[in-house]
Amino acid sequence: MSYGFVIKNEVTARAFDEGYSALYFVGSGYTTRMSDAKYRQYMTYVDFYCPTKPILFYRSQEDGAVTIPHYVYDYGGGRYRAFVMGDAEVFCFSSQQPQTRGDYGVQIFGGNGNLVFDSNNRTLKPYAMVTFPALNPDEASAWNSGTSRKLAYALLGNAVIGYFDFGRKTMNMYRSAVRTNSNGFELQLRSVFNGSYDNSISYRDLAGQSNKDPIQMMVIDVSGF
Repeated sequence: MSYGFVIKNEVTARAFDEGYSALYFVGSGYTTRMSDAKYRQYMTYVDFYCPTKPILFYRSQEDGAVTIPHYVYDYGGGRYRAFVMGDAEVFCFSSQQPQTRGDYGVQIFGGNGNLVFDSNNRTLKPYAMVTFPALNPDEASAWNSGTSRKLAYALLGNAVIGYFDFGRKTMNMYRSAVRTNSNGFELQLRSVFNGSYDNSISYRDLAGQSNKDPIQMMVIDVSGF
């Protein structure tokens, strides 16, 4: 490193230089039920602004409840809407550093004069990377965090499996779902729809990976956010 300095301790190492980058906290919000009666029973959403493509993390609004991140719609101009199955609290992070707040704190500049760190900005705080085993329908696998801190998750993968009867036009669709517990998260392969379908079903309802593959979950600490 030709500029900046390095801070190290037992649990983390962070280098501030030209190559340093972070994900900055933009904001958080709670999802609300959709007004469309067709989706209101299980689909919620939250609108938000993010200056770059957002990185989202989730947790249920209540311990013991299940959430399933569905998809994010880009309206353009930094405006987004995140859809979730279940009532969720959503945390948004961006690679673009927010405007500096306050008159006090620590700022670090790189060799070209660019601001690479500002202590007034809150950054993503990784807690754990968890690998869950491949699950069969209606199976679950729990992870205990060993802490009482407030945590949120992002799934790095989404298992989808469907059983179709094209003659009767029925299907039973399973997806990766996450139960938020007081001490961690539980990954489930859960039935999210079982009944008749029509031609309005879109690719968004079917996109995913095989349930034969393990799924990783990134867990972050959102205490105080």
